[in-house]
Amino acid sequence: MKPADEAMSSLKEQFILRGKTMDVNLRAALTAANVVRTIDGAPTFELNFEDKQRTFINSGIIGKGVTTGIGPFTYVMVSCSKTGDSVTVTSEDQAVNVLRHKNSPLSIAPGVMTHVQFARRLVNEVPWLKFVTDPSAVAVPSKEALTRGNPGKGSSSSDQSDSWDTLVSNAQARRWRCFIRGADQVWYVPDAFLMAQTTALDVQERKNGVDVIDFEYDEGQPLADLTFTCRANKWQVPPGLLVNVKNLGPASGKWLVKEIARSPFHND
Repeated sequence: MKPADEAMSSLKEQFILRGKTMDVNLRAALTAANVVRTIDGAPTFELNFEDKQRTFINSGIIGKGVTTGIGPFTYVMVSCSKTGDSVTVTSEDQAVNVLRHKNSPLSIAPGVMTHVQFARRLVNEVPWLKFVTDPSAVAVPSKEALTRGNPGKGSSSSDQSDSWDTLVSNAQARRWRCFIRGADQVWYVPDAFLMAQTTALDVQERKNGVDVIDFEYDEGQPLADLTFTCRANKWQVPPGLLVNVKNLGPASGKWLVKEIARSPFHND
């Protein structure tokens, strides 16, 4: 058996759907999987099945609240699409999903809370989630009401914003970031906090598992993007990590990990 096949076989044994390991027919139908963890949006997990016999479609496991376990993470199914014999299932991180279900209207009067305190309150509605923020950041009580949804119109309002949407929009309005790190941490922080971290890794082309590094440097742009492919232990490089790029001219220096996309088929 080829190494890739062995990794695929091992992965299929790890998947937990509806609290149970997939049966042999479903494992045989699984053809691909991709994990994306990011500081811009919800972490997602996509599964692809070659379902010629409609084994997956008719398995009874597609539906609201179906969970998939992979590594330290749990994902909740949010969509499913079928094209010919191919079926794609997209799930989002459980931490995001549970925050989406917190959508009752809520309003805090002006001058009572800072936006950080309000964010902490939203996250604390889910007992198992941990709120991470910059303890040194200066925030003053909001001059405007802090709201989730439209409290003045009650549950019939078309504005049914949930806690996750509220956290992200409030962070973006202040040029902060809100993202999930690990299995249970909600980070609500400014970029300055992330950039002040100690660099966790040195990154250099063709060293320590790193292949080619691509970047685009333009002094006229406020932000720059750098992309590299590497071989690393699973979950070793979480979003929001600070890395040090070496020996790459104008791209050398500190970079913030914005997004990680990987197949969990391999152990590295």
